[in-house]
Amino acid sequence: NEIRDFPTLVNKSRICDKDGKAKANYYKAANDKRGKDFGSGKPYDKKGKKVDEGGSGGRGEGDGNCFKCGLPG
Repeated sequence: NEIRDFPTLVNKSRICDKDGKAKANYYKAANDKRGKDFGSGKPYDKKGKKVDEGGSGGRGEGDGNCFKCGLPG
């Protein structure tokens, strides 16, 4: 960013590098926590079916039952 003084450039580079490492560590920790809370982010069981099969989800799929109450129609 148009820095013409070498020591200033080095100092700003160190700050930027430290900030980048801190962000990477933060997102890694957040990702690890999310994986533990949500079962490693796998919404499917071992047979390939969704774990939560609570109706059509409003996409027009399913067996024609209401996605809220489960009754036909």
